[in-house]
Amino acid sequence: MRNGFFISRSFSHYWRADAVSVLGTYVTLFSLQALVVFTLEGPPSDVGWLNAARWLPYLVFGLVIGALVDGRRRLPLMIGTDLVQAVLLLSVPLLWWLDALSLGPLLVIVFLYGTAAVVNMAATMSFLPRLVPRDQLQPAHARIDGADAVGSMAGPAIGGVLVSTIGAPLAVLVDSLTYLYSALTLRRIDIDEPPARTGVTVRGLLGDIVEGVRWPTADPGCGPSRSRRTGGSSATPSSASCWRRTPARSSCRPTSSAGSGRSGEWGPSGAPRSPRRWAGGSAPAARSSCATRSSPAASWRWWWRGSPRRSPQPSRC
Repeated sequence: MRNGFFISRSFSHYWRADAVSVLGTYVTLFSLQALVVFTLEGPPSDVGWLNAARWLPYLVFGLVIGALVDGRRRLPLMIGTDLVQAVLLLSVPLLWWLDALSLGPLLVIVFLYGTAAVVNMAATMSFLPRLVPRDQLQPAHARIDGADAVGSMAGPAIGGVLVSTIGAPLAVLVDSLTYLYSALTLRRIDIDEPPARTGVTVRGLLGDIVEGVRWPTADPGCGPSRSRRTGGSSATPSSASCWRRTPARSSCRPTSSAGSGRSGEWGPSGAPRSPRRWAGGSAPAARSSCATRSSPAASWRWWWRGSPRRSPQPSRC
């Protein structure tokens, strides 16, 4: 059932959980840095170590986690990792209250928090195509991207207000509640996902990782995927797994392509939250192209999620 702005009831739960979670992420990043500077009275290098611990899991585990998530049900992973992140953040003010908080334990907590965030992101980005119809995928992305933009702007400001009023440790406590809200809201989504893939082997996992790395780079047109393990129907078209470049001066018919989704692709599992809308996965996402006109300086148009970004001149579609 579609319901105006929120497309469907399940999407409204997904949107609210995502919006609050993104806001909490930016508040968390600010609060943790303030915690190092003001509470632990650390030098600037400690802030660098904190940021490194936060983003290192994306570099170390991104490809592997992307391949593992590809064969799992997304919603339980999203709920579970939200709860894990809430507990990890809750341990920070607890250690502070016990007077046991130092840079070492904080770095361990932040590293585990970042690892849970990688899993959560990999599941979240590939869950949306399973949640909304193909023809509603682009409007759904627009609503979610709008919420992400608001969160990225308002999060640091809210974090600054919280740190200045209640202090950095308690600000982190407030941040943990956003992940708890996200988990409870996601539990209300009613969806029948494909069963988890069984019989995963190390060889098959490595094959998924290699295929995920090669797929978006080997074929400039992002042609049909060769993946056999998409967590769903590999016959459904999805052009959301890669950047697409097509000549602006072209005349073609509506087309579609099949993507391997999150099978070890670096982008879906290794990027920060802000570009989280790659919408990989096995669910369908359509694209279409037609004759366009643009200036010579813009002879190439980049495609994101299968739909054109802003071009210097409008197309004749």
